[in-house]
Amino acid sequence: MRGEPLLDQDCIGLINFSRRFKGDFTRQVHLMVIAVVPEDVNVITHFTDSELGDASEVRLASGRHIVNDKMPLDPHAVHVYTDGSCYRNPGGSSGCAAIVQYPEHLGREDEQIVDFGCSESSNQRMELLACIQALKWIRSDSRWPGVSRVQIVTDSRYVKDNIIRAPSWRKNDWRNQFGEPIENRDLWREFLSAYQRVGITVHFEWTSGKKTPILKTIDRAAKVAAKRGGQDTDRGFRPGIVAKSLVKGTATRFPVNGQLAVIRPYKKTLLGKAENKVRFDVFSEDTGMYTQSCYAFASPALAAELHRQHGYRVRFNDTPNYPKILEIIEEVTIPNRVNP
Repeated sequence: MRGEPLLDQDCIGLINFSRRFKGDFTRQVHLMVIAVVPEDVNVITHFTDSELGDASEVRLASGRHIVNDKMPLDPHAVHVYTDGSCYRNPGGSSGCAAIVQYPEHLGREDEQIVDFGCSESSNQRMELLACIQALKWIRSDSRWPGVSRVQIVTDSRYVKDNIIRAPSWRKNDWRNQFGEPIENRDLWREFLSAYQRVGITVHFEWTSGKKTPILKTIDRAAKVAAKRGGQDTDRGFRPGIVAKSLVKGTATRFPVNGQLAVIRPYKKTLLGKAENKVRFDVFSEDTGMYTQSCYAFASPALAAELHRQHGYRVRFNDTPNYPKILEIIEEVTIPNRVNP
């Protein structure tokens, strides 16, 4: 890989950094890369000379993310802070916001550039929409003397982890590397289009929590927009058929191995024309308790037979990275109450 880019196609932005450093270095080396990387592989984007050693071959490693969460903000760049919010996520009143901070030499006050509120959406869509709206604003307003780049700051792990994957999803007809259909493809398509047309260097910075006054301000702005709701419309949101999970936490991919299992469906979402994403609670007949909240995929015909809050014994496939419900064996009686 020495002397070659890490990837040579479908990159949002790429720095060729696979070369040998010469001389003695005492400063940190910072690299920002937005590139296509598989779901299970990430690229180290912030490291010191001691980590690189004599040769600067890029290491691929899991657990590191391509959107920078350590590089300090550039005082000469325009900074855009984004956030999204949803009450009763998903499907409740939702909103997003973005606030711009200009570098000192421009002498301009902070400005709210996005204020979007709608009656129903999801937190993930609002976080992503805030970034899209920010990119569109940058394209229309980026005539700032002495400014060569913009840094968009987000606290969304959904945005952070998937920016690098979106180009490969598009190339794969909006499926991930395992074949799973992608949710929110309309917004990811819009994101890629807005990024490619932005007209100035844009870096995405990830931050954790609400530690500074500006992060607290943007958090409040997004919540105000969500609470207000109604003013705008998220036309791409598909609410699906929703009940409430009886298990705390976010639904995770069901660990299939060709087994039978008893499930209680609580949400179905149509993805494209040929597949539904079904979220369900897993019921243990041995303990009489719900053990986890999971998701798998099913054909529209099969999904139509899975009624919310009913119990079913179903058969799954044996492809762990692309779980599917293959057939309904029988309907079974299950409790519709939270575990004691």
